[in-house]
Amino acid sequence: MQKRHRIDVHHHFFPPAYLERLMVWAKATGVGAAVQKAQVDWTVARAVEEMDRTQLATAVLSTSTPGVWFGDAAEARGGAETGDRGAGKTAS
Repeated sequence: MQKRHRIDVHHHFFPPAYLERLMVWAKATGVGAAVQKAQVDWTVARAVEEMDRTQLATAVLSTSTPGVWFGDAAEARGGAETGDRGAGKTAS
């Protein structure tokens, strides 16, 4: 197998707790189309398969739009912590 050398510096991930908040926000704001099938179907296994298929060595995880801001500062802080924990579990 050829040595991998590419790095994806903008790799979205969707831990379940984040996806739940995103879906509630999308429904409340009327932007339900903002939640796409690929987001709902996202799993670590599928992300790794995609990395293998595209010969990626590393993926830097990032939260998708709208990030952790759903209109409330305290919720955003909690969302950031949830995202950090989700990223940590994903990376391990």
